[in-house]
Amino acid sequence: MDKFKFIVREINLMYVDRREIVICIKQSDTNISVPHPITKFITDKYGNKKYSVNTQRIVANTICQFLNFLLDKVKRDNDYVSLKFKGLNNLTIDHGKHFIQSKKEKKLSPEYINKTVYYLSVFYSYLNDYQIIDINHRLEKISILDHQANIFDEYGKRREAKQTKHKLKDFGSNKNYLIPLFISISQKVAPEVTLGICLQFFGGLRKGEVVNVMKNDIQVSESKTFQVFITDNTHILFKDKTDLKDESVKRVNYLQRNLRKQELLYYDLISEIYISHLKYIRKYKISETGVLFINNDGKPMSGQVYKNRFEKVKKHFLKELLKRGNYEDYNLLSDTSWSTHIGRGIFTNLLIDMGLSETQVAIMRGDRSTSSSKHYYDSITGQRLIKENLPKLKAFLENNIKEGF
Repeated sequence: MDKFKFIVREINLMYVDRREIVICIKQSDTNISVPHPITKFITDKYGNKKYSVNTQRIVANTICQFLNFLLDKVKRDNDYVSLKFKGLNNLTIDHGKHFIQSKKEKKLSPEYINKTVYYLSVFYSYLNDYQIIDINHRLEKISILDHQANIFDEYGKRREAKQTKHKLKDFGSNKNYLIPLFISISQKVAPEVTLGICLQFFGGLRKGEVVNVMKNDIQVSESKTFQVFITDNTHILFKDKTDLKDESVKRVNYLQRNLRKQELLYYDLISEIYISHLKYIRKYKISETGVLFINNDGKPMSGQVYKNRFEKVKKHFLKELLKRGNYEDYNLLSDTSWSTHIGRGIFTNLLIDMGLSETQVAIMRGDRSTSSSKHYYDSITGQRLIKENLPKLKAFLENNIKEGF
């Protein structure tokens, strides 16, 4: 059993101009991959129903993970010995439960777990329909059309997998890898918003606060600090715009002027991207003096345009995750709702990872807070903790964000 592993391959059917996903079994000593008959499940349930190649790949990856889990268990667990002699004919509900539990123990997202449960349920139903296994006494009618499936008791009553998407507030446990990847992709596909993304990820700025930043709001000091003064410049940048909901700046409504100066994490990276951004905008004839974020016409970039460019980066980012085989990250980030505001959540969790208290995090985010003395004390303590932890942040960024500089 050690010699074999289930893997996913993509093939091009040139005679019909179509790509399909194949489940193969790979022999480690010869490195030869041979298509496995279980591919028929992918073809029947997803390929022939015109599901995208990406969806086919995700499903196939889940099934491969499950089959490799079974291969590993056969070697060391007596409850799986029967599979060694009769293969999937002896597959039970408990085998699926154990696989799902192994995913839970890895602390993967609920959204990812739910998708795993769904795809595995459809797989069990398929095997049951072809009389490879017999679970009629446990199986509800599963419809792939309305996405209802759950035959595993510990996950409760049957539910619809196609639910309202959960709103994601962070990139999850793998954010130290995903943050630099997102920035790197932004530099390639939408360099005009890369600085804005950094202001959000490393400074917690909202979308409206980003597009209101002008050149004179940026302060780069010799002591290696990069600060942004949060101000409302709508009267300069968007004077002809009547609806300013996408350009609103909340902090000016409740924070004193001296508290609206936001220091960004990781000076070196932000400074380099800032310099690159200035070079980028010099290519355009800018309509207003001091404008920092511009659209293709050289005019101030609106909040909606910024969001659209962010979504463009997101689209390429998700494609890159699939290309690299980061299926767990892809499932989390494609099955949840998120846009520009995720940057504020990422910034918050970076601060929490650094050990800042709730009050200190609130101050760094520019949220409403308590008394002025508490402000002062926690601000100093918070800045100290950030400086102590910056080398860690710098290390993971330097190790992961190599492209675009």
